[in-house]
Amino acid sequence: MLRIRSSTARLAILYVCSIVISVATLLGTAYLLTQRSLAREVDLVITTELDSLRDEFDDGGLDQLTEELNRRAEDWRRTSAVYLLVDKDGQRIAGNLSSWPALHGQSGPWVEFDIIATDEDPKIQHPVRAEIYSFGDMRLLVGTDVSERQRLVSQLRAATLWGIGLTALLTSLIGWWYSRRIAARVGKAALACESIISGDLRQRLPEDQSHDEFDQLAMAVNHVLDRIEQQTATVRTTFESAAHDLRAPLHRIRTRLEAALQGSQLSELGRLSMTATDGSGAHPAHARDAAADCAGRIRGPGHGRPPRGSGRAGTLDRRALRRRSARAWARPLGDRT
Repeated sequence: MLRIRSSTARLAILYVCSIVISVATLLGTAYLLTQRSLAREVDLVITTELDSLRDEFDDGGLDQLTEELNRRAEDWRRTSAVYLLVDKDGQRIAGNLSSWPALHGQSGPWVEFDIIATDEDPKIQHPVRAEIYSFGDMRLLVGTDVSERQRLVSQLRAATLWGIGLTALLTSLIGWWYSRRIAARVGKAALACESIISGDLRQRLPEDQSHDEFDQLAMAVNHVLDRIEQQTATVRTTFESAAHDLRAPLHRIRTRLEAALQGSQLSELGRLSMTATDGSGAHPAHARDAAADCAGRIRGPGHGRPPRGSGRAGTLDRRALRRRSARAWARPLGDRT
């Protein structure tokens, strides 16, 4: 089963179907109502003619009815009316038809048949709708030519079909254009979002100055992106300022660590303290190497711990070394000089 993934395409198809169905219903209803109205009008004309002929028969009998039929039969071209009175054997008594028409198996008072006018050149077939009324053994047929009505109904039917077809074509074109336009705008917005995700924070959603819902959404998202960019710039400035302010304290910490590690010789008590602080039972030199690595990381790349033996150049008095170490570590590490 074909599945349309695009929501705009589904919306356009729904729009086309709804419009076409609505127009088809409207035009079809108008066509049916017009057809029925024309049919009722024709039936009303026939019924009126038949009632007047019955009145003639009631007033003057068969002779007056025959005279009236012959008089009206002469107005065929003007009224397009059809009359025929026959006896019980089907022989013509009066009227403008030469014989009883073939009714094609139809029964009931209302019948339809075709006639050919003998006084026309070329001869044209005329559809007729008529009503049959019985006077005892006689039958009276009164009808009218419905070719004009059928021509009008045919034109109305063609106009209805053309209207439905043109409506379907027009709505399809509008739906296709709308679908392409929406898809293009969504595609541009998606590309802008991909650029923003890739790191281009200066990219913004496109606006076509139509001031529609898409422009309102793009403006709102762009305002959010502007605010995020401002906050990012503020955070970046704060970090840079903090790094600049911490540069001097970190330099003093590094210098004092290097001075403590690069002393001529640590006292025996200092070695034992470092060994106890390490807690791993390793050699004091290993603890000193770890401290030197830490100082190197603070100092930056390319500066590791000092080479071994550099703190063994001389021998100092244990008391002097202890006093110097106490004074060095007693000063706050973060004081500004």
